[in-house]
Amino acid sequence: VFAPTPAEVYPRGSPGGTVVVPRFVQGKSEDACRPHFFTGVATVCLKLFNICQPDVVVFGQKDAMQCSVISRMLEDLMLDLRISLVVAPTSREADGLARSSRNSYLTPGMRQS
Repeated sequence: VFAPTPAEVYPRGSPGGTVVVPRFVQGKSEDACRPHFFTGVATVCLKLFNICQPDVVVFGQKDAMQCSVISRMLEDLMLDLRISLVVAPTSREADGLARSSRNSYLTPGMRQS
């Protein structure tokens, strides 16, 4: 498993001098509450794709906007010529909640809402 340290991914600090800005999502979806979120996602994914040189990348469909950002980045930067994006179905917990590392932040009451 490749697990780089932040210093390896951001040798000049976060986010560095060059970033990927997916303009088509600005002000929409999660970007409306968390400006620059998808810039961070796209930038770190591009860095990891350049380091690892994958043939296939797999993203979960529960993060639809993230999938759109990655798909568009691959197309716009012509990386789709060598990297295939697979959008995997959402995996769910026994109670039907979509699996996510962020679920640990939910209280039992929040899970039931």
